[in-house]
Amino acid sequence: MGIESRKLTKVHSDENGSKLKGDNFFNNQKNAGVLLLFEPESVYTNGRRNRGQLNDVEQIAFHDSGAKYYEVKRGGELTYHGPGQLVAYPIFDLKRLKLGVHDFV
Repeated sequence: MGIESRKLTKVHSDENGSKLKGDNFFNNQKNAGVLLLFEPESVYTNGRRNRGQLNDVEQIAFHDSGAKYYEVKRGGELTYHGPGQLVAYPIFDLKRLKLGVHDFV
């Protein structure tokens, strides 16, 4: 079983920013997972803890900066991702690798 690594220029998510769309990474018997790597465009995501907390001035500042702004279903507060950052999504079949979550991390 190998680990496949793909470098992507864009990763599309659903309107809530919660699901990656793409092919089935586990349909190949030799692959136990994939590591998605990408450099994001300027974007702010606001989680459940901070939802509705931004005032009009802050929202205008985000808009004027050219960054996109999304309220998402994840926990947490305001998070920025942008050029110069590397974002990694490890998607692995831990049962197939015979690993628990703590072993993997």
